[in-house]
Amino acid sequence: MYVDDKLYTDLIIPEDVTYFTHRFLGCTSIENVVLHDKITGIQDSAFYLCSGISNVFINSLESYYKIYFENDTAKPMHDIADLYVNGELFTEWVVPSNHDAIRWYFRGCSSLKRVVIHDGVSMIGDSAFFQCTNLSDIVWGGVEYIDNWAFYGC
Repeated sequence: MYVDDKLYTDLIIPEDVTYFTHRFLGCTSIENVVLHDKITGIQDSAFYLCSGISNVFINSLESYYKIYFENDTAKPMHDIADLYVNGELFTEWVVPSNHDAIRWYFRGCSSLKRVVIHDGVSMIGDSAFFQCTNLSDIVWGGVEYIDNWAFYGC
């Protein structure tokens, strides 16, 4: 991303920005994305075609769950990236007990290797783990339904 003729590869969303739209559509030079805890929503295609993103940094999973992603192309991991939570590489997800379904939170998360699903989860949604290329260990709970493309590319 160029600003005043200077190439930037790190995108750090300012603290006063809580919701944004198609701002980065097709920006292939972005490599690292930092999302702060106050973000409430990211609109359709915000990170679509941003194929250079390789790392996404968040402070906590709890704040990440609260972000309203209009669809999967609003996610910075849409095209495959490693996720860092509070500075540590995210490799295992134990599904929180208050989740009864799994959506596309981690679609394209290349660092994710293991998922532990509790008995209260009944559905894994469309593209939930799409392109989680290193996911190799799943501990199943009471899943009754797995939607299309849930594990494509794993």
